[in-house]
Amino acid sequence: MELINGNSEIIKDFFQSMERMLEGIGKLVKESKPHLNGEKFLSNQEASKYLKVSIRTLQEWRDTGVIPYIQRFLTCSKTMESKVSLWSIH
Repeated sequence: MELINGNSEIIKDFFQSMERMLEGIGKLVKESKPHLNGEKFLSNQEASKYLKVSIRTLQEWRDTGVIPYIQRFLTCSKTMESKVSLWSIH
């Protein structure tokens, strides 16, 4: 029975593999771009509070194209924060 310690080949191979994985992860992190160009999306509650309107008004604005939004899953609508902040200034 072989004693496994820091000098064992299997341990050395394991740590070399871990180093290669960490290097690969580091490259991915450096080269990756945030989803949706880093845009922050607001929930219905956040957008309505920001614009000081009811959630129903917010939905009406979305339905009529006053403000853009994306729909995630089947029920969750998200409004882009940059669009809401620009719209609220005018």
